[in-house]
Amino acid sequence: MKKVVIISFVWFLICTAFNSPKALISDYRDGYVGKYFCKKSSSRFQGGKIAPAVSSDTITITISKDALDSVLQINLGQQILKVKLINKVLQPYTQGGHYGGRFFANDSLSFSFSPSLAISYRYLGKKK
Repeated sequence: MKKVVIISFVWFLICTAFNSPKALISDYRDGYVGKYFCKKSSSRFQGGKIAPAVSSDTITITISKDALDSVLQINLGQQILKVKLINKVLQPYTQGGHYGGRFFANDSLSFSFSPSLAISYRYLGKKK
């Protein structure tokens, strides 16, 4: 009986010695904040037809936390958009916004933005 207790105690010490403590994330948005290296493609609507992939560039998108809970700011360089993060899905924070997207993991982003009815942009990328 003493042998079982001693072996159990030694096994417990070995297991706990190699178990590293995990860092707790205080704000769930922290995992999504950062710079994303994205491929940008655009398409135009002309004459009743969609002309896809007018251009394809590589840009950096910066995602930061907003003061409001569950809201992120997406900096596209020329414009900053506010999105609400719900289960890895990005929805426009204000009504009537023509943009949205999702995170496939904490390091992968898919985002679409239509500044007008004639043009739309799509961003696909990974965190730097």
